[in-house]
Parts: sequence; structure tokens; C-alpha cells
Amino acid sequence: MGVYRIRRPGQARLVYIGQGLIRARLAAHAAKSQLEGHRQRTAFSQPLESSWARLPGCSPTQLLEIECDLIASHALTTGFAPEAQFLG
Repeated sequence: MGVYRIRRPGQARLVYIGQGLIRARLAAHAAKSQLEGHRQRTAFSQPLESSWARLPGCSPTQLLEIECDLIASHALTTGFAPEAQFLG
């Protein structure tokens, strides 16, 4: 369990910030690039890189709070939410 971020190589603006079972969540995002008509398909179809922090002692509620804080921090720093964050 932990939090992760996804971005295009060399870019400061993030594509997505998430939380949960890191490996499974990253695989799920990668799979979206193959789903015809998925709203996030374009964002996840390009070359991407990820970084993460394992947080094994956090409860699910704490992970959600950390994710929201990271999204807010990114929005305050760049002026934008991560590109695919709210596309569902």
C-alpha cells in the first residue's frame, strides 16, 4: 500500500496521482491505454514513468487523505490538477 505519481518523461506536470496497491494500480492505468473509448486512454497511451512511496502503516482513510494533499499541492504548484486525474 502506498501513493504513486505518473508523469511523462522530462515533464513536471503530472498525469495522475493515486493510492492503493501500487503495482496493481499502475497495471490498471497501463491497461486503460488499450481500452477503446476510455476517457483516460490518451493520457496513458504515451511513454510514462512512475514513482511511489510505500506506506504500509497507513489506513485506507489516511492514504486517501495523503492522495488528496498531493493533488492539491500539485494544483497549487502548477496551476492545474494532474491531466487525467478527474477524467474517470
